[in-house]
Amino acid sequence: MLEKFIIKIINIYQISISPYIRGYCRHDPSCSEYTKNSIIKYGTFRGIIFGIKRLTRCRPFGSSGYDPIP
Repeated sequence: MLEKFIIKIINIYQISISPYIRGYCRHDPSCSEYTKNSIIKYGTFRGIIFGIKRLTRCRPFGSSGYDPIP
């Protein structure tokens, strides 16, 4: 139930906020899509941890390119 709620929040973010943020995502898939897929694959807690780790890599001079979930 919590998993579905968090995925719904991510979907709302992707539709309503993400298109209006300046810049672009350094990774493929985007950080929000990566987090959503991680939650689906590993469950809520581990998926959020993977998402947080991904966000820490999304910075100037950080990694970029294709970065699939493990």
